Amino acid sequence: MNLETSREIAERERIEGELRKSLEQLRALAARLQLVREEERTLVAREMHDELGQVCTAIKMDLALIGRKTLRDRLRSGPRLTRPIQLVNQMIFTLRRIASELRPRTLDDLGLTAALEWHAQEFESRTGIRCVVALAAGTACP
Repeated sequence: MNLETSREIAERERIEGELRKSLEQLRALAARLQLVREEERTLVAREMHDELGQVCTAIKMDLALIGRKTLRDRLRSGPRLTRPIQLVNQMIFTLRRIASELRPRTLDDLGLTAALEWHAQEFESRTGIRCVVALAAGTACP
């Protein structure tokens, strides 16, 4: 009887060890997936900001140049150029907002504390709801 019980205990301990090992592997995998996601978000945000932002700015500059070409042309085309310039401005604003929501530059440049404070300010300005970031004393976020 004791031999059988000892075998059962040993088997259960072996299985528990395997479960712990599997759990550790799953945690490591989840952490790695989160890291990869953050890296991808950073890349997409930078590409959007840099590449698409430059194209929008170039379009805006070209439209402004066309609008200034001549007085006669400006009087004819001015109203038709105002709307595309407004659309480009709106697109630039939207690109910056999306890129910032994907991965705020503040996070990389100034750290988590500054990014949290920035997000709180953005939330407050969008909603009108007062928002305060309070961190535990001695808490430092790189």
